Amino acid sequence: MSSYEMEAMLEALAGSLSAFIGPIIASLLSGVILTYCIRWFIFQKAGEKGWKALIPFYSDYINYKIAWDGRIYIAILVGTIASSVLGALFGLINAGLGMVVSVIISTVVAGAKAVASMILQFKFARSFGKNDYFAVGLYFLNNVFAAILAFGECKYQG
Repeated sequence: MSSYEMEAMLEALAGSLSAFIGPIIASLLSGVILTYCIRWFIFQKAGEKGWKALIPFYSDYINYKIAWDGRIYIAILVGTIASSVLGALFGLINAGLGMVVSVIISTVVAGAKAVASMILQFKFARSFGKNDYFAVGLYFLNNVFAAILAFGECKYQG
């Protein structure tokens, strides 16, 4: 195979790859932009400023603050950081012990996060006057049901 043929084959491969990856990147970006727009409108309905939806950890805090209590999110965040730090510290003492401690603490924190997330969805649905079935939809199909909250007729009730 000549260098010209090899170069032509590589160019064709690069063209095919970019034709495949471009739509994937566009889909991912549009999903992210849609999520931020939905949060923006939900925050405005709840009496918060829309720009708060654009700041990653702060928007999660505001989500908890709208429906439940912002301190719950802070506790979960601190638990996540503490599990990493404690695992690393015990790892310095004994690698096996560090691994066991890290796995146990991470499992407890992950369980607490899952429970808090489910409770948050129920409280979030109720704060907009929706029922428990809607909360299950928020948990499993968050963007779909959050869009209903953001662009629908429901009002924030606190």
